[in-house]
Amino acid sequence: MIAEAVERQTAAMRELSRRAFPEPDAAADDAPASIEATWAQRRRQAAATEAAALHQVRQERPAPGR
Repeated sequence: MIAEAVERQTAAMRELSRRAFPEPDAAADDAPASIEATWAQRRRQAAATEAAALHQVRQERPAPGR
């Protein structure tokens, strides 16, 4: 009797979990990117961050001769 109640409770919890966190549909668009593509994207992001930081420093620095 207790084992049956535990089984029912476990099944109910699994169903609630499935509803709360459904499995995403595996679409072709969601295919993982290659490691090379990921590295290239990170290099571009780093270069953009560096360029923005240099631009900010140049704007904050007083002009020569002042």
